[in-house]
Amino acid sequence: DESVDIFWTTEVIEHMKPEFVEAWIADAARCLRQGGLAYVSTPNHEGSNTTLPLDHGYEWGHLELRAMLEKYFLVESVHGVFIQMPRFRKAQAALSRWPAAVVADIESRFSPEWQRVILATAYPEYANNAAFIMRKL
Repeated sequence: DESVDIFWTTEVIEHMKPEFVEAWIADAARCLRQGGLAYVSTPNHEGSNTTLPLDHGYEWGHLELRAMLEKYFLVESVHGVFIQMPRFRKAQAALSRWPAAVVADIESRFSPEWQRVILATAYPEYANNAAFIMRKL
């Protein structure tokens, strides 16, 4: 109990059966010291591909995962990891987090692969993958 400073999981929970994930997260919170850092990165169901990869048992929705994580941690920030450009356009139209001039500059200076990484940052709810940075309550 409360013996570790950092819990870090990257692209793991989508490979687990969903009924086991919350127990695993709860146990990680039990082991984490007060104020310890927790990092969870996983595909976002709303931003991911329609068909799951064969090795994915379940992909969490952004709000669904956030609600579960907030039972155990204080969510400090959430960032998109990469985004499909049509989903970026949808998010941009709905939320306008990036000024048009900034988007145009990024598109003119970076390859499409880098654009997907850079522009995803502000749109975790639309991104293919989202990264949650949290502290133990």
